[in-house]
Amino acid sequence: MPLEISRLTSLRTLPKVLIGGAGELKISDLKGLVHLQGHLKGLHEVKNPVHAKEANLQRKKHIYDLQMEWIDVFDGSRNGIIDYELLEGLRPFEKLTDLKIIRCTCLPTLGHLPSLQKLFVKSMDGLKRLNFELLGPSNTCHGVAFPLLEVLEFDDMKGWEEWSIRSGNMDGTFPCLCEIFIIDCPKINVVAMELIPLLRVLHVEGCSSLVLRSMVSVSSSIARLTIKNIKGLTRLRGEVLEHLKAVEYLTILHCDELTYFWESVTS
Repeated sequence: MPLEISRLTSLRTLPKVLIGGAGELKISDLKGLVHLQGHLKGLHEVKNPVHAKEANLQRKKHIYDLQMEWIDVFDGSRNGIIDYELLEGLRPFEKLTDLKIIRCTCLPTLGHLPSLQKLFVKSMDGLKRLNFELLGPSNTCHGVAFPLLEVLEFDDMKGWEEWSIRSGNMDGTFPCLCEIFIIDCPKINVVAMELIPLLRVLHVEGCSSLVLRSMVSVSSSIARLTIKNIKGLTRLRGEVLEHLKAVEYLTILHCDELTYFWESVTS
């Protein structure tokens, strides 16, 4: 990628940008590309929060799909504070609709993005807790966090232990969320969520039975439920089945310990 590309201040389309590696475009080279639209990926070599801020992604009004990926190193050399400052420096324009974050140690405040419809978080082994900080200040989005988010997916989060999100002073959280996927998150032992009224699709895989029990209780409108490889799941008790009355499609895979559910169904 020629470095002189930063002089093309009216450039609109650069579909897949690789940033940061040897011979690749530097994040600071994007600061003049006000009209850039499309995808940005490969942010694994950006190490300076100042350079991240210089990219001025908040002014890139046509970036609708953003992917941020960090190096796959968790040997103690990673700095969580620097990671957070990088994420804050790379804060995108508020009309972003799709965001994917891979292998970071923390998540920035994202609840303030009023147009975000899909959020994918993957391979963030360094992240242990996901709390209310994700929602953002209560004076944004008319007091509603993630006002248009429809799809939320967490995948391969080996170190994740706690998911506790309460809106507190905000007027609500996830009012449009209809699909949740939690895949290969084996260490979660605390889940505290408010009701998600429009949740229709729930996929829980490679997690503990606690995650399943907690998630089915956040909505009575779940129509499609997939349960796969749930550790310690031997039965679905009455209080769980009580929340599944709207289920139309049920898929159960690799849950060999589950016996009580089938007994209750056949009886």
